[in-house]
Amino acid sequence: MTINNKPSEEMGLEEAINIVTSAGYCVARNREEIKQVAIKFGYGVFDPIRVKTDVDSIPKIARYFYTRLYKKYPNRNRILNFGRDNSIAKQLVESRMKGVDKKVAIQECVGIIDVIFDYEEQFNFQYPINDMGILGQSKMSWVTEKAISILNYEREKEKERRVEEILREWELARPIDLKARGRELEQMLAELEASNA
Repeated sequence: MTINNKPSEEMGLEEAINIVTSAGYCVARNREEIKQVAIKFGYGVFDPIRVKTDVDSIPKIARYFYTRLYKKYPNRNRILNFGRDNSIAKQLVESRMKGVDKKVAIQECVGIIDVIFDYEEQFNFQYPINDMGILGQSKMSWVTEKAISILNYEREKEKERRVEEILREWELARPIDLKARGRELEQMLAELEASNA
């Protein structure tokens, strides 16, 4: 098969992309471009999140919270009120369900709980964490907002780390022709000197 009188295996990537886009199709080269195309067409796009498959309901959010609390502070006195705690968990899930389904919202709540315990010193709580009241969505909504801010920051750092890792792997896999690179630099210097003369 030939296109523009060239065998198809000799066609360059850019030329192939131009042909496909001129036919009305969209071409995305990587995950970020796919994400931007989806956003352009009005879709909500979220980065993947780690999932705790055992936390898949509102009561399990409360249990997960207390599991984290017991692990971090085994000797802390607490009074459990599962009715109130399930209500707090439900409000927290509902506050996270803007544009996402319930499963994703529940996993985001798990991430918020993890951030509160993993970065507790950044919250400067006046009182120690004793129960799920810390996740209340009225007076304590600042805790959720700060946890989401930290969670987003950590996700962004992880994304940057992955990109750096991919670039490092790519550079190691790509052979470098130092002689050709040297000739390119010499030519650039010659052109620069000629333009300055």
